[in-house]
Amino acid sequence: MIYVPNGSLSGNAVTNYSKQDKRRVEWVFGVEYGEDVKRVRAVLQRIINADSRILDTPAPLIVLGSLSASSVDITVRVWVKSADYWNVLYDINEIVYQTFNEEGIGFPFRNSPYISRKSKKKTEDVPQALRSAAVGKHPP
Repeated sequence: MIYVPNGSLSGNAVTNYSKQDKRRVEWVFGVEYGEDVKRVRAVLQRIINADSRILDTPAPLIVLGSLSASSVDITVRVWVKSADYWNVLYDINEIVYQTFNEEGIGFPFRNSPYISRKSKKKTEDVPQALRSAAVGKHPP
């Protein structure tokens, strides 16, 4: 016996992706600020062009999607046959990771201030705003 919540099915649209002949795959790849965006897009285009499972129509899209707190986010959208969706998604993830490392394209790391309790710095050496953030208080 299978139990299906009525609210989910009766209150929302259900999309059966397996009935579609093609699906759109989307990635957002974050790169470090200072990277040459044109170069990053060219590398991504080369990767996309090399994969025969990616359809030519509709044309692939590679754009600077957003400027995040710690990264420049490049959005990539391509269309594939539905049967190829998951393999393309995971394969391209791995290829991009390897290629970016080979090409010296930096992945960002989240920037968060951290103050160690074991630090040898005196409290006076740390700006008031950081001391307050470390203990969860707002600066005066």
